Amino acid sequence: MTPLRTLRATLLAAPLLGAALLAVPAYAQTDQAQTGQAASLLDALSLISGRMLAPPMTAPEVTHDGDKFHVHIPLPKLSSPPNAAIEVTANPLASGVWEITDLTLPPAGALIMPGTDGKPSTSLRYSIGQQNVHGRIDPTLAVPSPYAMAFSDIAFHVDNPESPMDLSIGQLTGEGTISGDGAGHMTTRSHGTADNWHITVTPKTGEPFIATMRSVEATSGIDGLDRARADHLRELLRSVQETRKDTPHEPGKPDPMTPATREKLLAMLDASNGLLSAMKVDETFHGMHFQATGNNTGDIGEIRFAMATQATGDRIGGHFAIGLKDMTLTAVPPQFAQYVPHRVNIDTVISGIPAEALRHVLRDALAEGADPAALQSEAIALLNQPGAHAGIDTLLVESGPLLVQGTARVKALPDGTAGYDVHLTAHGMDAMLALIQGDPKAQQIMPMLFMAKGLGKAEGDTMVWDIDFADGVATVNGVPMGQHPPGGKPGTRPPMNR
Repeated sequence: MTPLRTLRATLLAAPLLGAALLAVPAYAQTDQAQTGQAASLLDALSLISGRMLAPPMTAPEVTHDGDKFHVHIPLPKLSSPPNAAIEVTANPLASGVWEITDLTLPPAGALIMPGTDGKPSTSLRYSIGQQNVHGRIDPTLAVPSPYAMAFSDIAFHVDNPESPMDLSIGQLTGEGTISGDGAGHMTTRSHGTADNWHITVTPKTGEPFIATMRSVEATSGIDGLDRARADHLRELLRSVQETRKDTPHEPGKPDPMTPATREKLLAMLDASNGLLSAMKVDETFHGMHFQATGNNTGDIGEIRFAMATQATGDRIGGHFAIGLKDMTLTAVPPQFAQYVPHRVNIDTVISGIPAEALRHVLRDALAEGADPAALQSEAIALLNQPGAHAGIDTLLVESGPLLVQGTARVKALPDGTAGYDVHLTAHGMDAMLALIQGDPKAQQIMPMLFMAKGLGKAEGDTMVWDIDFADGVATVNGVPMGQHPPGGKPGTRPPMNR
């Protein structure tokens, strides 16, 4: 699923293209008479960029004509066009607010990324047909700062010797608001869309992977971000990256953790305390069609990814959800095609974890010579805290007349390993059995369904399975399904995963 990861990464990066390139240094040189306003404008541009990038090699040039200000932000990392830059026009409004009336990226450009470990460099070329970016930004966040952007006819070409890629997007839009609470905390809300995707990945050997998508929609939000802590974390991360550049890299091996890197990572862990109160990202892909090797094709009506984290008091938690609708795959044998799940929803949750206890585990993990087994027991023990919970809150699989739903919970066992409680229900099993009995091509599915039904407990027209796994033994509806591993040592994984 590497191409799908490529699509998701591009979706997340593309709406930020206009904003992320806006990172500017606070030390830009300006006319003395306009120093205060110019610095305020640069702060506004830095705010909407998320301060994600290191400052450019050359400081921005700020000029003004009456009340109108112009900012020229060089982009020296672009190999073309010559003297590539972002051009910004803005007007100062009352109370220090800036109205950004125009922000223009170079309509076409190229970037060369040096190769590593003896591999050749990779080049990225892009073009943008039309673009429109505007906003009203208050660098002090005394009032909400809305912004919006729209790009059309976007094309990327990645020239990679291993797998060149072409990506085109018909239209890309984004809008959002940044606000503050007056105490250095920031809240953001954003919404973006990308329509008419087409991506082609051409591997060095084999057939190309081709995918199209009707539309993609993404929303995100951050609550209570401590701007000072975020800036400190950003500087620490940049320092870690610089430190690793000085560490020799051996191909095929993970980079060693030097004492300097370990010290900075521990500092980042401490700086993360109180960083934010909540964060969420929700992405939905509509109308995806792909063609892979062997003339294998597929259509997925909808794919959804959602992730959220929250910190309440001294407890933290989060969830990750994935959903699929209307899936058709030609790689599935014809006799099984109608039984491929056409709807899948999974929502995994972890909640009520004491923040300081979790940081203690992470500190131990960064210690030199950390014992993986001890770390696993220490992490699992977090679930013994009152109110702690980890597992699957929602499991739904719908295939033909069969609807399977369930939940699962991870529990800490006295020996430091994990156990699992699983509750499953199935509606429509008899209808599914009748469907398969009338389909000679699918008879090999029958034994599995009969076995599952035999292990289940009937409650009306619903089959129920309560599964407990602990000490290497699974119990289904009170009936043990296995024995302890040889030697009597409890296992840590369900039998099917050992």
